[in-house]
Amino acid sequence: MKNGLVIFFLLMLISQSCTNDGNQDGFINLKPGHFCQLASIAISGDTIFIAGSFIPAENPDIILQPIYSYLAAVGTDGKLIWEHVNDVPDYTRWTKVAVDNQRNVFAIGTARSPIDNLVAGLVQLSSQYGIEKNSIWVEDTLPHEMADIQVTKKNQLAFLRVKELVGHGIPCINKQVELFTGNTDYHRDFCVDGAYSCTKFINDTLYFTAGGAPTITRYLYFINDADSLKLVEIPDNLLGLMVNDVVATNVNQYLMATTLKNEQGPCLYQLSTTDSFTVAACLNYWPMHGSTHLLPYGSCSILAFNAADETNTNTAQVVILNGQHKKVYDETVASTSNFIISDLVVNDTIIYLAGTLESFGDGSSMAVKMIPIPASIGCKVVN
Repeated sequence: MKNGLVIFFLLMLISQSCTNDGNQDGFINLKPGHFCQLASIAISGDTIFIAGSFIPAENPDIILQPIYSYLAAVGTDGKLIWEHVNDVPDYTRWTKVAVDNQRNVFAIGTARSPIDNLVAGLVQLSSQYGIEKNSIWVEDTLPHEMADIQVTKKNQLAFLRVKELVGHGIPCINKQVELFTGNTDYHRDFCVDGAYSCTKFINDTLYFTAGGAPTITRYLYFINDADSLKLVEIPDNLLGLMVNDVVATNVNQYLMATTLKNEQGPCLYQLSTTDSFTVAACLNYWPMHGSTHLLPYGSCSILAFNAADETNTNTAQVVILNGQHKKVYDETVASTSNFIISDLVVNDTIIYLAGTLESFGDGSSMAVKMIPIPASIGCKVVN
């Protein structure tokens, strides 16, 4: 595994013809292999940075399909700028990508080798050519994942790593600030009850995770840089829902996107300083459980999720709610293929919706859809 990681960035392909499928159904479309999985995007100017993985082609004679990691930069005009594809499978799935104000690109992920231990990875690349500048790989005999990454207001890189407590199988979350100067600021582990989900940064000093059963949220954990933890228990009358995403709306006040299995939604709940839950809005869709992404946009909230209805087995939906949580914009993202959403980014007046286009009999491709936000919806954005 380590030799494969050393040569991971030795092969850089810059040919657009073999990778960029161009614009399919209005999507920026990349297809490095037959079975692709886009995990995360980051936006800087007119460049979209993409992190994911792919399988070249399914081979039914191989039990564990070979996985290749994938990083790329593509313009908002759909032209490929650079991409990284290893010459051998490294079984690494990039999960998050970020870019700082010096246009350094950072990606985190986890390698799952069939013969080696789990290896969590962080890499830093230049945005212009995708050349590696730094990398950190942490090998462990225990299951562990890179959960989220962000560039702070001080232009420092912070990431969250989740690992199991020795001998107990309990997930524990740890924040690290990596300076790439030989110094790493480690915060202590916080362990949660049950399976974790929706582990993410809320701001520079606060992060969040939800615990409980794999598809049901039972506890909310808010952790800050003072190494303190606030635990909020989901009320009994709301048990069964799953918290998909959370944003801060004020000091100690949060807005949560939730889904409930086999029920209409998604729903937004407000969590106040008294830990009381108030429903803000519920939408009349049948969302895929756990699929909803939430972002603030000025005085509005943007939701993106996959849903089904009587005629469509899967649709991608984008909904904007105003400050009173009333729907002011709704779009079904149409495609001839199923579009499975994996990330949502908003930049100025553009929504970037990222995911995977799945075509029956033709594998899948990575795709980004750009959706202009109408000025008429009045979201009072302050730059």
